[in-house]
Amino acid sequence: MSDLLIILIVLGIFIVLGVLVFNWWQERKFHERISKDFKASQRDVLIEDFQVNTETTKRDKVKVAEREKLEPSIAGFDQVEETHSAFVSKEDFSPRHQFEAHASLSEPVAESMQEEIVSEMVNEIVHEPSTNTSEPVITDKPESSSMVMDEVTLPKDLHSQVDLIALLYASSPISQNKVVGIEQQFKELTERTFAYGLTTTNDWIEIRLSKPNQAFTQLAYSLQLADRGGAVSRGTLNRFQHMVETIGLNLSAHVEWQGAGDPLGRAVALDQFCIEVDKTVGFHLLANEGASFHATKLRGLVEAQGLVLADDGRFHFKSPLFDDQLEFTIKNFEGNDFSAKMLKTAVMHGITFQLDIPTVKNNADAFDRMVNVARAIAKGIDATMIDDNRKILGDIHLEKIRQQLKMINAKMIAKGIIPGSPQALRLFS
Repeated sequence: MSDLLIILIVLGIFIVLGVLVFNWWQERKFHERISKDFKASQRDVLIEDFQVNTETTKRDKVKVAEREKLEPSIAGFDQVEETHSAFVSKEDFSPRHQFEAHASLSEPVAESMQEEIVSEMVNEIVHEPSTNTSEPVITDKPESSSMVMDEVTLPKDLHSQVDLIALLYASSPISQNKVVGIEQQFKELTERTFAYGLTTTNDWIEIRLSKPNQAFTQLAYSLQLADRGGAVSRGTLNRFQHMVETIGLNLSAHVEWQGAGDPLGRAVALDQFCIEVDKTVGFHLLANEGASFHATKLRGLVEAQGLVLADDGRFHFKSPLFDDQLEFTIKNFEGNDFSAKMLKTAVMHGITFQLDIPTVKNNADAFDRMVNVARAIAKGIDATMIDDNRKILGDIHLEKIRQQLKMINAKMIAKGIIPGSPQALRLFS
């Protein structure tokens, strides 16, 4: 062994020993510092008096149990696969990022279990109030002139999930002539805006409908965050916020913006939600064995079921329960619009039924009415009910559509946007 190798070995041993000694010294200093900083307690809480307020603890447990019972659960909401095609595209509406609603229907993992889960979920959401959300509670009470959210009173037509809302508080009532024309500057925005005033009698009224002698203690300006065209842009949001802040300065009013988080992020999230639920359920009646039928006969059958030819070239069925509520439409299977002249001379092969899910109240009942009307007309023109893939729609397939309707309804209710409500009509128009 050479002298160089021996020197290297000895040097290595000294280095290792030096590192070990240094680490020991550092650890000892650390323990000394810890013992100085954290002195031992002079009290022993296990020996001395330690009282527990059992009544308070008991009340807290009861509150937690009640809250867990009241909060709606939507577990398993997305556990449905899609297989059977009966949702048709929205070619008649302005595109939302070129989105098509050719969604296929589900083969349930276990149909009886799914129906029970969905039924319980919908019942809980509709009938059980939630204690930890600022969204409006759905009750059987008639709608009042305003709704209270987070102790802030808003106009009933506005919605914290749908609109970016600013409340302007005035130190003294503001006369109508000072604000009646201000909202006109919002017309440059392509998205929907609203302007409301709170009267001295605590009633919200649209400023454009107010009377000259009216005075307001609060103002509310809002911008709808999304529609079927998509979410609002950052530039639009900035312009709207700047306009409202300018109005507040001019009126010497304090401006408070409602809702948490970045408005653009809220708009994008709302748009994504709308894409998920914005679907039209539909099916076709096609004449059997390639036959045809006269349009005059069809018109008689359709009008006998209560439908009316509208300006858009379709037959409309209005809800028997809600005034002016469109439930479903019938259009020409070939795509041509219906007209008085065409219905006198044309020969047809089929018709299409469509129901816009988010804009129809009680859409499960509306779907059943649509099916009943279709069956009555099918007998008169000797036709069969089929889906987009020309598969015959039987009772099993129709039940699957009903389950999909329940799923979409539950998702909208969980968001606080009720199908067929004014807010839903604004979002999906």
